[in-house]
Amino acid sequence: LGLYLLIIFTLYKIQILNGEKYAEIAQNNFVRLKKIKPVRGEIYDRNYEPIAVNKPSRNLYMTPGKIEDKKALINFLATNFPKTPEE
Repeated sequence: LGLYLLIIFTLYKIQILNGEKYAEIAQNNFVRLKKIKPVRGEIYDRNYEPIAVNKPSRNLYMTPGKIEDKKALINFLATNFPKTPEE
């Protein structure tokens, strides 16, 4: 019984008393820009022909339900990715 009360109190403390704090932390964790520059070598075959080379790329992950301003998003994507606004 004591263990259950401890669990219930801990859940109450996390969800009710500190709920806004954790919601803000989750929101800040949800939206972020991160540049990753991996240092990798190219791979060559026995004739020194490249078989694996480094190529710059960009990845985008988003949740459609969280988009508030579609026009601003389209402009951002057109500016930062090699696509036109129509694409």
